[in-house]
Amino acid sequence: MNSRLIALSLASLVAFTACDYEWKDEPPTVANPNAERQEGGSAPQQVTKQEPEKPKSDARPVLPAGTAYAGSSKIPEKAKRIEILNLVATNDATISSNTQGNDLENVFDGADDSLLRSPEINPVDVTVDFKTPKKIRAIRVRSTYSDFAVAVQIDNGERLILDPVPDGDWALMVWPQGVTAKRLFVQTLRRSRDNFVHLNEIEVLE
Repeated sequence: MNSRLIALSLASLVAFTACDYEWKDEPPTVANPNAERQEGGSAPQQVTKQEPEKPKSDARPVLPAGTAYAGSSKIPEKAKRIEILNLVATNDATISSNTQGNDLENVFDGADDSLLRSPEINPVDVTVDFKTPKKIRAIRVRSTYSDFAVAVQIDNGERLILDPVPDGDWALMVWPQGVTAKRLFVQTLRRSRDNFVHLNEIEVLE
């Protein structure tokens, strides 16, 4: 009788020892990457943290500071257009822009239905350098597809800003007595929606 109980006890002990009992305290759970150390004392897993995407700014471009210009509605009497492209053709003037495009001539061709469309550059800078100083009485700028703002600077003089100008209207700045210019700088800002400036025309009047 005793020998039979001893045999049963030994068989139970062998079966218990042979059992692959891995989890001693708790049942298996999904590995937690934030745990300091995994079961069995192994080193913690290295988890690569992804940087959150930075939200895009909704801020619109603005013109650098200058003196606000009230605007004019009337071109000076007897003022006439300076043909900038003719001066360029005779090497009496050069034109340049921050857009580096081939459409810059459209801005001075006298047809306000042609235009320079910037490659998402806003504002658009246009510079006219005269070989011989010119007397300027007025400047008109037209831009479309958005309301816009214009800054004009002659040589190193005062920077004048006309803002805002309705979509498709002409921004007009007038110097009643005229001003002598060796360099003319015109900056046009698109004020709404995207940053593709549609600059139709810059007209310089003497």
